[in-house]
Amino acid sequence: GSDGGGGAGFGGAIFNHGGTLTVTNSTLTANTATGGNKGAFGLGGAIFNLNGSVALQFSTLAGNTVLPAGFAQGGAVYSLGDNLQSGQAASLTISNSILSNTIGGNDLVTSRLGVATSTLTFQDENIVMSSDTAGTGSSGPLPLTSDPQLAALTLNAPGLTPTMAIGTGSPAFNAGVCETSITSVDQRGVARPQGAACDIGAYELIQNVAVTIASAPAGLAFSVSGSGCQAGNYTSSATLQWQVGSSCSVSFGTPQSGTPGTQYVFSSWADNSSTANPRTFTTPASATTYTADFNTQYLLTTIVSPAGTGTVSGAGYYNAGATATVAATPVAGYGFVGFSGALTGTVTPQTLVMNAPKTVTGNFVLATSVTVAPAAGQYSDPVTLSATVGPAGAVFSGSLQFQIAGVNVGAALPVSGAGTYTTSYTITQAAGPYTITAILTPTTPGVAGSSGGNTL
Repeated sequence: GSDGGGGAGFGGAIFNHGGTLTVTNSTLTANTATGGNKGAFGLGGAIFNLNGSVALQFSTLAGNTVLPAGFAQGGAVYSLGDNLQSGQAASLTISNSILSNTIGGNDLVTSRLGVATSTLTFQDENIVMSSDTAGTGSSGPLPLTSDPQLAALTLNAPGLTPTMAIGTGSPAFNAGVCETSITSVDQRGVARPQGAACDIGAYELIQNVAVTIASAPAGLAFSVSGSGCQAGNYTSSATLQWQVGSSCSVSFGTPQSGTPGTQYVFSSWADNSSTANPRTFTTPASATTYTADFNTQYLLTTIVSPAGTGTVSGAGYYNAGATATVAATPVAGYGFVGFSGALTGTVTPQTLVMNAPKTVTGNFVLATSVTVAPAAGQYSDPVTLSATVGPAGAVFSGSLQFQIAGVNVGAALPVSGAGTYTTSYTITQAAGPYTITAILTPTTPGVAGSSGGNTL
């Protein structure tokens, strides 16, 4: 505070003598200017401006004291132009600020002595509960004079310096004019505006706004991080309360599983086609919905039957409506005999449209061989018909039928795998030649039949 000793006390917090002073996003409170012991009085409980230039911007000057009560003046600001020297002038500009609740006198005084000048300019919107500007007048929009309903000075989050909070019932709430060229935050660093307009004074009331995070399709998981963002894990769509101006990060997992054989892959955001994931949002002042678009994908499953007998290509996830190409390739010693499931037939490769989860089986069989030995003789001679079944080492069941000129020779021989099989035959034909045929018919699944021939 300022104690005048034997005279007046000037400027409980700041005495600006002929200088230039700008006060922005500041709270000045509980300062005192006290007059001396010879009947003088205190001037400017917070700021005394003598022949200088002062600008108050988005500041709160409240609860300051000038003494003795009833005589002292300008608890927030006393601005004086004094003709101690020719050409002296004082100027005071107030914008988006609160001057209120002075103890012992009024809040604002502008005055001049002699030929000095003193100007007062109001800009945008202000609250000045009581003032005496009769000696100088003022320009600009007149301030509000109602009580700003300030809370006690305290360390309001997230600030590092004490402030005096307002509530929604305060005339300062949403009553200021935002001036981004001056500041875009309040004294605590809270973004301005939090609502439809900036608040008057050093304190911007934090407001939450409903932000809905949705997805197409719905029901997908996402996480939110950031201060003032209701951080956590959610399922879309979810409506959250975010602090206006806060920086909130939203991250969708991708891919995400749906019903069996279905997954969803992040594509972009519907509002601006951004492909950022995670995406950081600056919380707007009004309720908003942000929708994440996903591509639906379906799984193509391919199966080799029996296992290890070949390959079937094309397995994997495809965007809904995409075309998949499927090809079957046997390993050595096996043959491809056709598709089953979502594809049929023996043509390979084939295509199919992925409009749902699908399964394709490539069916393969063991390739067999029959090698028939030649035979010779005359009419009525006994001969041995012989055929060797391959591949070597293969084990399977079935039968082998010999034929002469297309006519079966006796009963079919049982087959138990690779090897040489014979049967006796008496020639009943006239001079030939005639075709000897051996037909292998397996009964073991996954084994192909085959036949061979020679001459008699």
